[in-house]
Amino acid sequence: MLHTRDKLVASQRSFFELWQSLKSSDTLPLKGDFGPKNLRGLSANFAMLCVNEQSELYIAFSGTALDDVWGRNITGETIDDTTQKVRRLPVKAFFDGILNHPCGGYVSETFTKESGAEVRTNTLYLPVKADRGCKAIVSIWDIVGPGYRQHARLPRRSEIDDRELHFANFLDVGYGVPKMVQKTARPNIDMAQAAHNF
Repeated sequence: MLHTRDKLVASQRSFFELWQSLKSSDTLPLKGDFGPKNLRGLSANFAMLCVNEQSELYIAFSGTALDDVWGRNITGETIDDTTQKVRRLPVKAFFDGILNHPCGGYVSETFTKESGAEVRTNTLYLPVKADRGCKAIVSIWDIVGPGYRQHARLPRRSEIDDRELHFANFLDVGYGVPKMVQKTARPNIDMAQAAHNF
């Protein structure tokens, strides 16, 4: 099962418990189950990723805390829009693993904003079932760091200038994890370390 449970912050533990309560033994929760009523105050740090008609993964919903990190509303943008070109293939492989296995994912990154401020994020990703049998991913972000001020009242929001991956792991949420391991452009970081307990 989810080996990182002790490492998750309270909001992520609550989110995982919600996801777990909505799934049956052989069926993923439905994406429609993750509305304001069930999220109970988690929506600012919540995001949903869906697959569009062109088979591209896009951000169907981004909470206000995520928009503050990115410096803009990222709802509607594709993964290509929000990922550096050199990282697109391993990022897509990671999300494909979550969608197709299915499994969970846990990612830790540092974003450097145009202003020079750094923001550390730890994100829990979980698979869900979307309309007409399609798949989607729901996530909850833990956002920390001296460069992060939620709902900052700045005349112009500071956008992302650089993004550093610390780790990205698949998580067993009851279905195992993919066997593949995709390497990033930096050889010392695994984009998808199978069944890694941290």
